[in-house]
Amino acid sequence: MGKVVMDMSMSLDGFIAATHDTPDQPLGEDGQRLHEWYFKDNAQEYHKGIEEDLLSVGAVIIGHRTYENNAHASWGEQGPLGSVSCVVLAHADRVPPQEAISPVFTFVSDGITSALAKAKALAGDKDIHVMGANVQQQFLVAGLMDEIRVHVVPVLLCEGVRLFDRLDSKHIGLQQIQVGEGDQVAHLTYRVVK
Repeated sequence: MGKVVMDMSMSLDGFIAATHDTPDQPLGEDGQRLHEWYFKDNAQEYHKGIEEDLLSVGAVIIGHRTYENNAHASWGEQGPLGSVSCVVLAHADRVPPQEAISPVFTFVSDGITSALAKAKALAGDKDIHVMGANVQQQFLVAGLMDEIRVHVVPVLLCEGVRLFDRLDSKHIGLQQIQVGEGDQVAHLTYRVVK
C-alpha cells in the first residue's frame, strides 16, 4: 500500500476555507485566493511535481460536507482528481440514492477505519489522499495519516474552516521532509511520526 496523505492550501492563520462556504462558493467568500498560487505562470515547475504525485493516487477519502459542497458544482460527474475513485464518509441517513451517485463515488457510513479499508481495496499499492478538514483531523487523531503537505498562502482569513481545529491534546510529531517556495506560497511537507 502507498501512503495516506493530506494536501491542502491554507491561510497563514490556519484556514482552508473562508466563511459562508456553499456549493456556489465551496471555499467560502474570497476563499479561492487560497489557490491563486496554483494558477500563476511561475508555478509550472511545481505543477510537474503535482502531476507526478497525482499519478500515484489510487483513491481519495472525503467527508460528506466536502462532497455536498463540491461534487456537482466543481467536479461534475468526476471526483476531485478526475476519475480516481472516491470514498465518501457519511452518516447512513446522508447517503444519496444509488441512482444519484456518480460511479466515481462510494459511500461508507461506518467510520474512518471502514473508509480506509475500502480506499485501500480501490487504491491497491497507490497512495490514498484524504480531503476535508474534519476527516483529515479524524485520521490524524487516529494515527492513520502518513504525510502532510501544506501550501501556506500569505493571507489572514481570520475565520472559516480551520485545518487543525479539532485535534486531541496529545501531541502529533512531524518530521520535515521538504520546504519550497513559489510566488505568494510556501510549500511544506511533513512525515507523521508514529
